[in-house]
Amino acid sequence: MKRVYVIVEGQTEREFVSRVLAPYFGQAGILISAISMKHSGGGMGFSNLDYFKNNVEPLLYDKDAPVITTLVDLYRFPVQSSDYTEEASLKKWNAEPNADARLAGFQEVLVSVVRKIKPYPGFVPYIQKYELEALLFSDSTAFEYEEEKIKEKIQAIIEDFPNPEDINTTEMGHPAKRLETIFAASKKKYEKGADAVDFAELIGLETILKKCPRFRSWVETLMAKAQS
Repeated sequence: MKRVYVIVEGQTEREFVSRVLAPYFGQAGILISAISMKHSGGGMGFSNLDYFKNNVEPLLYDKDAPVITTLVDLYRFPVQSSDYTEEASLKKWNAEPNADARLAGFQEVLVSVVRKIKPYPGFVPYIQKYELEALLFSDSTAFEYEEEKIKEKIQAIIEDFPNPEDINTTEMGHPAKRLETIFAASKKKYEKGADAVDFAELIGLETILKKCPRFRSWVETLMAKAQS
């Protein structure tokens, strides 16, 4: 049984791994932990593919051969790299209008980056469609402690899409912005980092897995590789 390392782009994803994913994987005897994607300036974030390279390389040489994955958003996915060929690929896929094709293209770029460093069968690229906050639209009852209008508006959005992972229409229509707008209309503030994981815990991972097929496939893949 192997350990799972999740390279994340921000504090929200880090908290999500430790508070939502870790207990679930722990029930199967699997240790899963987040690795923050740090860059030369000392901060966290994923504005350049080079940051991913620098953070994944040491893990590829871990003697225990852990399963390695990513948890980053498709929304504003990096289009920069110091490698000309990689940057060209990133820009090509960024121009792709079909989101699923764009996801597949970007994930293949991540695989290519890893392959250049070291062939590694335990690497599972994952980019969340469109961002982590999409998972919060799995169940509006998690918002029942807020104003009724907030819960109603969230439920209305849920009913407008085939599944939560499809929620995204415009620059102002991505999941986090929708939550910010809904809360602001009730003179409340949605804290992108702090609130996201709290609501995810209220919803529960089992519900999220039922409602978000792409996310579920990722979790199942990690489980299978860690148990092989």
